[in-house]
Amino acid sequence: AIMELLCLQGVKVFLSLGSCGSIQEDLAIGNIVLPLTALSEEGTSDHYPLKDGPASADPELTDYLARSLAEEGLNFRAGRIWTTDAPFRETREKIQSYASQGILAVDMEASALMTVAAFRDLSFAGLMVVSDELRPEKHIFGFNSPELTEGLTNAAKTIMKVLQ
Repeated sequence: AIMELLCLQGVKVFLSLGSCGSIQEDLAIGNIVLPLTALSEEGTSDHYPLKDGPASADPELTDYLARSLAEEGLNFRAGRIWTTDAPFRETREKIQSYASQGILAVDMEASALMTVAAFRDLSFAGLMVVSDELRPEKHIFGFNSPELTEGLTNAAKTIMKVLQ
């Protein structure tokens, strides 16, 4: 909704900062994720039909973010995200299946933002920081951890650098 309202005001470029739950064993709390594409299991994307298939993040913006992260010496992972608007339905079976497909993490908005941006001919990219780890055997929470705070700070600084 906010993207739509800002689009009406003439905004054409969107950068976001959010959090995500890791579904890969080697992606830990505080790690930075650069979403390139997203598997949609949320309701918004269906209302924005795209001619060219599923949306992705803007390649030019993601390249700027990747270069800025690298220039700062920050480790990150770029790849596919799983978006769901039903956070308590992240079943063990889905986690294992999507992890085996190489999906990095789960969030609640990436696919919707990518889809709305594609539908409205806007540029969108963002960074996410791992806030929790969804493992088949347990869920590890890091919402109040110094690792998450550091990751969010580094990601925010990177986004600010790209905006300059």
